[in-house]
Amino acid sequence: MPSQHDIEKSDAFMSVSDQYLRLATAATRSIRDSGNQCISTPGELTHNEQTYYCDQNIGTAVIFNLFHGIELLLKALLLRAGYSKGGHKISELLSECQRLYPRCPISSTVHRYFPDMTSNSSLANFFRSQDLHPDTWYEALKYPKTKNGKEISHLAVNFSFYEDKELWDNLEIAFPEFRKLAVSAFKSKA
Repeated sequence: MPSQHDIEKSDAFMSVSDQYLRLATAATRSIRDSGNQCISTPGELTHNEQTYYCDQNIGTAVIFNLFHGIELLLKALLLRAGYSKGGHKISELLSECQRLYPRCPISSTVHRYFPDMTSNSSLANFFRSQDLHPDTWYEALKYPKTKNGKEISHLAVNFSFYEDKELWDNLEIAFPEFRKLAVSAFKSKA
């Protein structure tokens, strides 16, 4: 049973999670609304203005915000169940959430966004090419090298808005989907 303090911390984690997920969703919609223009054409607008919302320019940051929002949501769910866990490994947080919320579809929802390493998606290819596991996302998508000094090439992300259509389509509904998931999880514990 969570303490009042755990519930308040859970609400705080949920609030920040909402912000990261909203940002990822809004940026993805901007990529789609702009036509994901990655090549400029002659005209009044500069190259940077024309390609501002190109997935190649902001995709890594969008995915970082998505994963950070998922991490904070999972931590909020754990706190709401009276359990606290640190770290950034989504797979470990998810495993604990599945154990504590067995009637809630947490795993299937998170796995729509977390890269399946057997797939040919841009994210899976990036993690494989850098010899990293998706659980290293917090370093891999944020810094040019790991704490251990391993260099990371973000040019290897090589997003493709059209080839990774499923990921980007899911990202457009990420915030409302995760918000609904949290409400469902909280109700399942009530």
